[in-house]
Amino acid sequence: MAYLFQKKVRGLSYWYLGENKKIDGVSRRIWQKYLGTANIIKDRVEGIGPAEMDVLEFGLPASTLAIGEYIDFVNVVNKVLPKRDQGLSIGEHLLLTIINRIDEPLSKNQFANWFEHTALKRQFVVKSSYLSSQDFWNHWKKISEDHIDKIQESLLEKILPQINVKELVFDPTNFTTYIEEHKNQELVEFGHSKNGTKGLRQVNLSLLVTKESGVPLWHHTYNGNINDVTEFKDFIKKLTKRISLLSKSCKNITLIMDKGNNSLNNIKNVDKKLHFYVVGSLKPSEHQNLFDIPLEQFNEEYTSKLGEKTFCVKTTKDVYDGTKNIIVTYNEALKYNQKLRTDKALQKSLNQLENLKSRIKDSTKTRDELLIKVSKIADKPYLRGLISYELQSSTSGFDLSFHINQQVYDQRSKAFGKNILFTDNLSLKTEEIVKLYHEKNIVEEQIKNLKDTHVIRFTPMWCWTDHMIRVHAFTCVMALLFLRLLMKKIDQTKLDLSQDQALDQLKKIKLVLLKAPKNDKVTYKLTRLNDIQRELVNHLNLRRYL
Repeated sequence: MAYLFQKKVRGLSYWYLGENKKIDGVSRRIWQKYLGTANIIKDRVEGIGPAEMDVLEFGLPASTLAIGEYIDFVNVVNKVLPKRDQGLSIGEHLLLTIINRIDEPLSKNQFANWFEHTALKRQFVVKSSYLSSQDFWNHWKKISEDHIDKIQESLLEKILPQINVKELVFDPTNFTTYIEEHKNQELVEFGHSKNGTKGLRQVNLSLLVTKESGVPLWHHTYNGNINDVTEFKDFIKKLTKRISLLSKSCKNITLIMDKGNNSLNNIKNVDKKLHFYVVGSLKPSEHQNLFDIPLEQFNEEYTSKLGEKTFCVKTTKDVYDGTKNIIVTYNEALKYNQKLRTDKALQKSLNQLENLKSRIKDSTKTRDELLIKVSKIADKPYLRGLISYELQSSTSGFDLSFHINQQVYDQRSKAFGKNILFTDNLSLKTEEIVKLYHEKNIVEEQIKNLKDTHVIRFTPMWCWTDHMIRVHAFTCVMALLFLRLLMKKIDQTKLDLSQDQALDQLKKIKLVLLKAPKNDKVTYKLTRLNDIQRELVNHLNLRRYL
């Protein structure tokens, strides 16, 4: 049992904490600890607990900073964009911007305030004036499109040894914006919006990622009115200049892409210039005869991770100036959904036409004006040819007649539930081709990350010139790169965490600053960690930032 006792030296009392234990029936002191004089003990008791305490965001900023060090991001950028030693370097400024986009994407005006509430201020000693919105423009105006490509190329050299590039996935997307037209502006244009938004300008972005882990390797920001086929042609040219980097890591690379990028020259250039194999899909309207294959011949089967079965039939066909393996797939659930959507849209248009028919008998509009109205209803892209109609003049005005074109509907029905896949890699088995194409959704998941309102958040852009939009897009894709490399590291642990779960656990890890009451000594402690957080901190070695 512990007890207090004192020793007197030259008339002064010195207090100790001791503990006794019986040894051979005799109580003997086995341990003692000096506590000090009465006044010292009084001061210590009065000073228990910190005089001040501060809590900083730690887990997510620190883990993202660790990824930046892992790929040597700051030095890579600074080699391309050197700057005199004043304030933050361009590489450091971009790094903080990227961390912000992952942790809490904010406007430039709120950036300095966010920084002050993170543990990053212990790693970057910088005045708040160096994090103003003006400072953003000062740094960003020095970054050209050529600089962005050089940085991407240098980062490729860093990350290629760490990732699997055997299968790559390409997909373009766009981001709608309320930015109005400005002088000398080219990027922000009206175009076909992939999310169906009408009446807004947009910025296009193409993305190349690894099928494994979804790590972005290259991106290109381009005009909102350029179609996918044209962009893919330019993207091939950009990749051709860096093909030696990719070929060092893997000799037989397969590029997976959607049918929107298909053209004779594009498919030929993937083979002749990039030396990649292709796995893609064909446009149904160009290969209607393949839908005539009876279902009894779909004798091969592919089962997805979710247990969904897809039936397949394999053949060969000369497409895009060469023999390709063709896989026609059939999925019952897809057939049901496609038929349901078509029938609903068809019935809706028929109801609209019926309503219009009753209103145009006494119409004062011209026949051409009425035909335009009818066409907008009956000739929608997904209904084209399904409704036959005729507008005739009558004594009382106009008479509209219409009906379902059953022959076209029956032909369209043959395609329900089916996809046509192709590849120029004749050694791939049917199951491998279907699996590769199904897993192309990894690039769609990364596009969702770019559009997520909580992580990265591409829009709103808070900038409007072409130059600044390109740099903004670059920081967003770099944030995606950091995020996917972070998840790749987390996947190496025994933890089975989704991206959202991992980010949530990291966000809950805080750094507490405890200031002593009678001096300026500061102690740094992490908040209490659960088992998952402790594993993340240890695996990512985050304690080095304490």
